[in-house]
Amino acid sequence: MTDSAPTALENAQQCIASLQRLLQLLQHEQQLLKDNALDQLTTTTDEKNRLINQIEQLSPPLLADNSSGLHPFREQILNNAKDCKQLNEVNQKIIALSEQFIKDKIHLLFGHQQEQQHCYTDAVLTRSGKPSHSKANRIIGKA
Repeated sequence: MTDSAPTALENAQQCIASLQRLLQLLQHEQQLLKDNALDQLTTTTDEKNRLINQIEQLSPPLLADNSSGLHPFREQILNNAKDCKQLNEVNQKIIALSEQFIKDKIHLLFGHQQEQQHCYTDAVLTRSGKPSHSKANRIIGKA
């Protein structure tokens, strides 16, 4: 009778393959973000979630196993996971910048001013055409 359960070595290889695929997917995601192809990002999300779930199931027993035969695989798993984490953080920063850019454009479109960026209300021009910055025109002056 043969045991059909995967060995630790097979699990390690599968975990490494999943991490490498996740890294490729994150690189693809980054390119989509740079190209502003946001409609295509949804196609990567399902596969990313599937890979992450698979990695989360496979990696804890492998990382806890102290047998010397798995040591090179543990190192590769940790290195690949570190690479994925770094690339994911870069992608998160790209998304945050894009989100801030969109918010700024919406504020401009609808004429909203952001309080932390603007100290004065709508400028009132003097007869010479220069903005007046008297106390009456300041937000604090109106309080």
